[in-house]
Amino acid sequence: MTAPRIVMLVGPSQIGKDSLIARLVDEHDFHYHVNATTRSPRQPAARSHAEYKFLTREQFHEEVRRGGFLDWDYFAGNYYGVTWPSGQEARAVMHCGARMSIRIAQRESHYVPVFLMPSDRSAHRARILSTFPADEAASRLAMMDEEFAHAALFQQVVEVPRYASTDDVLATVLALLPGDDGSESS
Repeated sequence: MTAPRIVMLVGPSQIGKDSLIARLVDEHDFHYHVNATTRSPRQPAARSHAEYKFLTREQFHEEVRRGGFLDWDYFAGNYYGVTWPSGQEARAVMHCGARMSIRIAQRESHYVPVFLMPSDRSAHRARILSTFPADEAASRLAMMDEEFAHAALFQQVVEVPRYASTDDVLATVLALLPGDDGSESS
């Protein structure tokens, strides 16, 4: 039996990860792999499959102690954990932080990290500043800088032009995945 292929989408806030996940799940038969976090839920949630398993810090620490995560990390004041696949996921997609996705891909060959890189970083920074209140924008910009610091470690980097359509970015991501263009996966 072939190991499941799990795509880990990595990139800054507002790059389009949720839109890509929705399209992969709704149109391309991907399962959404739910991870865990201690951050608060954002209201309103844009899509039900773009959520996390929300845990208290105590619950998260207990999961770490019992080996409940494939990998976990702490950034921007919260814990994030990649849960173990259910075994029923032939192919799945998830959000993932840069450091976690790099570590997982080094250990697990069926995990495919894809970094979504804005072609114009200053315009992307301005978009975040204009979208969120100052304190939240500052946190998201710090996370963006952290993600960019790790981008050179990714084999799969998709440049996202400023006014790119989701269709174009989706086609580029799918082209990176063996078997999703009609060819056989190995």
